[in-house]
Amino acid sequence: LNRSSAMHATFERNRQVCINVLPAEHELLARHFAGLTDLPMEQRFQLPVWDRGEQDVPVLRDALASLAAMRYGDSGYVFVMDSKPVVLMHPTLPKLVN
Repeated sequence: LNRSSAMHATFERNRQVCINVLPAEHELLARHFAGLTDLPMEQRFQLPVWDRGEQDVPVLRDALASLAAMRYGDSGYVFVMDSKPVVLMHPTLPKLVN
């Protein structure tokens, strides 16, 4: 997450993260969160599409996938592994993937 992002302070404060993979029918929601509409941030999480996950983190009800209960760390990076554990995504060391 770019430290100059408007969301950086929110992530830093909350420390808990859920990344939702959206289906095509949620394009408008994606546009809201990308800042491409005039919907204020506080209203984005009031839309009737959210459930509360672990640590009370919002989880999109019909997401294709939700990477939930992740802790946002000091580095600002998120690492994604499967249950094997196999690295599925690494922000700085792509040679670790697979």
